[in-house]
Amino acid sequence: MRPAAHIKDWMSQDEMLQWIRESPDKASYRRRMAIWLTYTGRVHAHKAALMLGVSTQSIWAWISRYNTLGPKGLIRQRQGGRKWAFMSINEEKEILLNLLEHTKSLRLPGANVVKSAVEEKLGKKVSLPYIYKLLKRNNWPRLEYPAKTESAYQKTGDSFRKFARPWKRKT
Repeated sequence: MRPAAHIKDWMSQDEMLQWIRESPDKASYRRRMAIWLTYTGRVHAHKAALMLGVSTQSIWAWISRYNTLGPKGLIRQRQGGRKWAFMSINEEKEILLNLLEHTKSLRLPGANVVKSAVEEKLGKKVSLPYIYKLLKRNNWPRLEYPAKTESAYQKTGDSFRKFARPWKRKT
């Protein structure tokens, strides 16, 4: 039979035992116990999976993360949030505050003014919907992205509502 997985010596046994006792929740306790069982008892991944009620693949993933990143590798990474951004939230706030300081009237700068300031900062063009999302993200009052009105549909010569309502169609 193959030997159990090798665990790197990131901590001593006493430190590891204390680390397990300090686990904040059940999920982190399981991850830490998987490492402990493999390290001290030389328990194979499939047996540790049976003991802890998780899959064997999970045990192997936890061991791999522990060996590469240490104890911090087992901290659960949250998913979601801003996956990409041209600027950080603080940079966005800084641009908006600068625009407010330079405004001499009581009116807020419009989306086009904000767009030109952002493009100047970034050195590349950005879309208007990006600007409206930036303003919404920073709680900028009153500016909303203009929705398409019926006049946009009437420019083609036929009204959208005319075809959407069968009782208004001419036969």
